Amino acid sequence: MWKIAGQNVPRDCFPHFAPEEMLYEFGGPRIFTLRDDDDELCLAYWCDADDEVDRFIVVSTSAATVSSLKTGRTSVLRALDQPRCWLCDLDRANHLRACRRVEFSDIPGECVPAAGTMLPPELEPRLRFRATAPSQITGGG
Repeated sequence: MWKIAGQNVPRDCFPHFAPEEMLYEFGGPRIFTLRDDDDELCLAYWCDADDEVDRFIVVSTSAATVSSLKTGRTSVLRALDQPRCWLCDLDRANHLRACRRVEFSDIPGECVPAAGTMLPPELEPRLRFRATAPSQITGGG
């Protein structure tokens, strides 16, 4: 797993690293809300794992942003790109092992959702093709 840049923060900054509201689950929690030590709403996004830990991007959020995610008015990437951002590693018993304050822009691109990724998959943009008639070719005689 990639090395985290940034500043260490106390592990009790997220005293209960557990979903308050599950937004997406696939083989475990992938996107959910939780509360920080000041009881502020945060959004967590599973971004990587190895044999020992699951890594989550955690950002400050608002009820309005969560609502926009759920209704497809904002993408997951836009919801995550916030000034207050942490990377948190949880062990297999879901205990917070490490937490670092980071710049969202410093997170490797392959660890964040693609632009346009929506929370409900049915809202994701689809490629659309328009059928056109072949152009007429005039031949010489």
